[in-house]
Amino acid sequence: MKLEFLFPEICGIYGDAANVKYMAMCSDNIEVINDDFDEEPYFVNHDVDMIYMGAMTEFSQNAVIEKLMPYKKRLKELIDNNTYFLMTYNAVEVFGNYIERSGNKIECLGILDFYSKYDYNTRHNSHFLGKFEDLEIIGFKTQFGMIYDSKEKGLFEIVKGTGNNPKENIEGIRKNNFMGTYLLGPLFIQNPLFVKNLLKKFGIEPNLKFENEILDAYTDRVNGYKHFLLGK
Repeated sequence: MKLEFLFPEICGIYGDAANVKYMAMCSDNIEVINDDFDEEPYFVNHDVDMIYMGAMTEFSQNAVIEKLMPYKKRLKELIDNNTYFLMTYNAVEVFGNYIERSGNKIECLGILDFYSKYDYNTRHNSHFLGKFEDLEIIGFKTQFGMIYDSKEKGLFEIVKGTGNNPKENIEGIRKNNFMGTYLLGPLFIQNPLFVKNLLKKFGIEPNLKFENEILDAYTDRVNGYKHFLLGK
């Protein structure tokens, strides 16, 4: 399995690199390809199994959009051909139609049908409890930007928490095997069964690193989220 990490030097401000590192620790059959921002992305001329990109500043986001724009056709081809993508936090916004920030409209790749809007007067912070297929998913959000007018499917079913915006009941974006979510930071470490689920889709029987400890921690966190968010 080839796992490509786009621009880790600028797209990992909330510890997102830990997602890639942990996934690679769970199998000897994973090759991680780190794409430096100044180089041509590996996916341009090679097939990969999964592409990951994490959180970045708004300044870096502008640069990433400009960097990826020449490869828009190739990225769309990969999504249409069911290559796996995981975009966390504001990385997902890069694939939408545009971003509104402070009265400015930033054109994005336009591969997925939604737009994002920032409100710098209000930072949204919340815990999230949801489901992915039959798995319980937990996470945290802290964001100025939100997704609006999405024509795409949601990624996570909401049990408790905010969706793509306060008026929508879906969280994240999914098209074929493209997955995008505003959940940030070490998503895989918080949700090890999600890692196991993904690896099985690649035909890899995962051996979760620190399996007993990480599953115990996951169970404690899920129970804590249920108590905090649901009063259970």
